[in-house]
Amino acid sequence: MHILLLELELHIHGAQSLKDKRSVLKGLIDRLRTRYNVAVAEVDHQDKWQRAAIAVVTVCSLRDRAQQTAERVINEIESRGTADLVGIEQQWL
Repeated sequence: MHILLLELELHIHGAQSLKDKRSVLKGLIDRLRTRYNVAVAEVDHQDKWQRAAIAVVTVCSLRDRAQQTAERVINEIESRGTADLVGIEQQWL
């Protein structure tokens, strides 16, 4: 069993309030959970309007499969255009 943790720092475009930020994050988190079957949570910067940190965890029997899922998650965030990835940390547990 392989467990991969991604810690992602995001800059949210155009957020002028926490409500704007939450709207973007909710859509992103719901999409990642549904599409990639991963656990996702906001883990830091809850009080910042344009900054967010999310943790994404996947559990797979094959290490390559977990890495592919992580790459797809990163590509999904980059392709949506609502947030810039400004930091990525990857950790195997």
